[in-house]
Amino acid sequence: MIKIAITGGIACGKSTVATMLLEAGVPVCDADDVSREALATGSPQFRQVVELFGAAILQPNGELDRAALAARVFSDITARRRLEEIVHPVVFDGWTRWLEARAEEGCSMVAVVIPLLFEGGFAAGWDALVCVTASEIVQMERLVTRGHTVEEARQRMASQMCVREKEYRSDFVIINDSSKGVLRRQIDTLLKRIVEKAT
Repeated sequence: MIKIAITGGIACGKSTVATMLLEAGVPVCDADDVSREALATGSPQFRQVVELFGAAILQPNGELDRAALAARVFSDITARRRLEEIVHPVVFDGWTRWLEARAEEGCSMVAVVIPLLFEGGFAAGWDALVCVTASEIVQMERLVTRGHTVEEARQRMASQMCVREKEYRSDFVIINDSSKGVLRRQIDTLLKRIVEKAT
């Protein structure tokens, strides 16, 4: 089974790439989805995070206020690292179990989207590392379109490894600055090259 890790900068289009991979028949696991499940109300990680950050990160109904938590950790590197210490081990276990299940099913190729692939030390053990990239101007525009202020957008971009560094560390780079048609053609080429590399 060929295992692909998808990473890239914030607002570079990793989710769009994941959707296109699914459409191409490649099963995809998104680490962000696993992270959300790990922080479900009442989970051990949820209780740890509330104990660490207090009631300010909760909604009136007692559920996690993800926007409040994000605002806290993107402005405080120590807080972000403490959150990652709680969540990352569970997320790693989650996608590892997912990979094992897909192997048992006999899948020939799978992909896992891991935004913090390099930052979290998760880059080993993959057949292909793929970085989805976009210009800083496009990243900023997309973040502002999502409702972030320019300052919030800058904080979020600065909290991750430079996209150029991620490109350098990856085996393949997909540039998502143009149309979906261009992106889809890049993905088609990418899949062919990954199969060629693995055979």
